[in-house]
Parts: sequence; C-alpha cells; structure tokens
Amino acid sequence: MAQLTLGPLSVTVTPVAVMKCFVGLQQWVARGSPEALAECRLFRDAFFPYLMGRPDDEPIDWFCACAVSEIRRLERRYGLSLQTVIQFMYRLRNTLESRANQEAALWYALTYDDWLQRFAESPYARLGEHAAQLCLARGIQPFRPALGAAASFGPGLAGTYVPALCAIAVQLDAICGAAHPELNFLETLLHEQVHAAVHAALGDDVGRRELAWLNELAAVLSSQAALLEAAEALGDPALRQEAEACVAWSRSQYAYSDLALACLRDTGAPWLPWLAWQQVFDLPPAEQRNYATCGVITPILSRLGWPIQLPYSYGDRYVTGFVHRV
Repeated sequence: MAQLTLGPLSVTVTPVAVMKCFVGLQQWVARGSPEALAECRLFRDAFFPYLMGRPDDEPIDWFCACAVSEIRRLERRYGLSLQTVIQFMYRLRNTLESRANQEAALWYALTYDDWLQRFAESPYARLGEHAAQLCLARGIQPFRPALGAAASFGPGLAGTYVPALCAIAVQLDAICGAAHPELNFLETLLHEQVHAAVHAALGDDVGRRELAWLNELAAVLSSQAALLEAAEALGDPALRQEAEACVAWSRSQYAYSDLALACLRDTGAPWLPWLAWQQVFDLPPAEQRNYATCGVITPILSRLGWPIQLPYSYGDRYVTGFVHRV
C-alpha cells in the first residue's frame, strides 16, 4: 500500500484511493426543482462520507461492490425517485462497476507505488514536511488527505480539491511528466490545501459570489512561499536552488502567475492573499456572504498593505470584484 505522510500531509495511492477519485470527480452541478436538489443533497451527504470511510487497502472489486450496494441501499432508504438523482446514481454505479476503471486503478497504483517510496526516502520528503508545517503555522487548515487520481483535470493541471470527498486528487502522471516532479508534487499538494482551507472555512453557498482570482492567488503564492522558506530553513543550497527553479517554472504555467508577480511587485508579501482570506473568515455572516464586493474586499487588501482599486489591471489583464451586494 503506497501511503506517504509528511507531517500533516498524507498521500495515498492504492487502487481503492484511485477509484474514490474516479467516483468523486463524477460530481456535477445538479439543476432542477427544489425537491430534486434536496434529493441530490440527501444522497450526496450520505454516500460520499461512506465512500471515504472505506479502507484504502481493501481489494478493489470488494470496494466497488460495497459502494454499489450502498447506493442501492440509500435509494431504498430515502425513497429517491426524481430523475436528477436517479441519473447521478446511475452514473456512479457505471463508474464503479466498469472493469476498465478497476483495471486502470490497479495499473495506476502499481505504477506510482515505487515513485512514492523513492520520494519518501529522499531529501524532498523532509522539505515537504517542513513546508507543510509552515502552512499549518500560518493557519492553513484543516489539512485534507490526498488521493492518487487517474483522471485529467484539464491542460496543465496536476491536482484539484474535491469538495464531495473532502480530499485532494493528485494526478501523478501529469506531475512526473513535468519539470521538477518532486517539487511540483509538493507544490501541488500545498496549493490544493489552500483551496481546501477556504472551502472548509466558508462552506458551500450557491447564493454567494466568489473571487476565483483571490482564491488562486492565495494558493499560488502561499504554496510557493512555503517551499522557498522551507528550503532556506533546511540550509541545503542545492535544494534551495532547485526550489527557486521550480517556482520560476511554475510561474510560467499557472493562469494567475502574472497576477501573483504583480502582487509581489506591489507588496513583497507572498502570504498577503492568504491573510486576506483569514480576515474574510472572521467577517460577520452578512459581510462574509458579500466578501466579493469591492466595498468589502478592497479595504481588507488595503489594510494588509495592498491598496488596490478594482478593477485592478496587470499587463493586458485585469481582475475585479462585484458592485452590488446579494
């Protein structure tokens, strides 16, 4: 069983862990009547905790059979009958019962087991543990478990936070095929933990408007700052040099890298976006629900040392907030 623990970080790559990601990534945005949405929430809130609670080291065929049985049990128990949730359950059963999916999960876990073992025995493991502790000390928590995922999240993406699973899906084939794979692996884990922490603090609110750019900015800069600070603290010049090279490479890949560089030029403070989120978390409920309005977020950024006006232009791009409250 390939399981890696780096302080508060844990990564599991077993056939069952991979299948959990297969299933979790089948999430969709349910649309329909209030009754249909209520059925979907009822099923989701019961099924996905069950799924994550299954042991990661059990046989893949047994795991899939138990998960399918649980779907049928929940359907009977709650009398689920509306088309929206029926289609969703059908999709999940097909995913779990697919022999091709089970074989892909087995192949993926076996392929990357050796890679994780080598990582655990390398200096990168110590770097990752130290970087994770730095994030924890900054208030980035709770740390969610990471699972190996044999699925594409989109061009250039190696990880994603999956709210339904309260877990991070990490795509090791994308990481191993890119530059600086070990450091890219660590940066991906830390990056997604920031998204997980924001979700844990704010929860789901379909009526709340979001600032995706601030979420990404905090994830990009916090994960990179943690890596660089950890490499510096360990006193290994070669590791520090490689961390700097990895960060430089990453900044040529991320969609919000130009914004991150603009923030650093303006403030010199890589943790500032995360500090802004912490202030959002502390807002009264009505203000928190409207954090994305210019009247709420710009004073927060200004107090922290980034006195920008929205829309904020950087190069030929810009980001903005909302004018009206919800």
